[in-house]
Amino acid sequence: MDTESEIAVQHALSELMRGRTILAVAHRLSTIAGFDRVIVLDEGRIIEDGPPAQLRQRRGTFARLWRAQTDESGRDAMTEEWWSRLPPPDHVAPPKAAMNSARR
Repeated sequence: MDTESEIAVQHALSELMRGRTILAVAHRLSTIAGFDRVIVLDEGRIIEDGPPAQLRQRRGTFARLWRAQTDESGRDAMTEEWWSRLPPPDHVAPPKAAMNSARR
């Protein structure tokens, strides 16, 4: 999916998710970067659980996958573009990297 389409889909999903519990399966971690809680499964077992920012700091599977999808500075261009163009729902805070880049 191209960037513009992904942003449009993310915007629509953001509106639908507001105030709801969501079970999402995501290949792009930027899709779930603003979620309150992420559960990482491996072979059907929960191996990590927590807010995305905490999981990135723990240096486990989520952090390894996050690094694989970002550049050396930890920035994910799609995440930053998405958060800069779309006000997050009331219960979701944008990732710190996106906030920092939006201030530049």
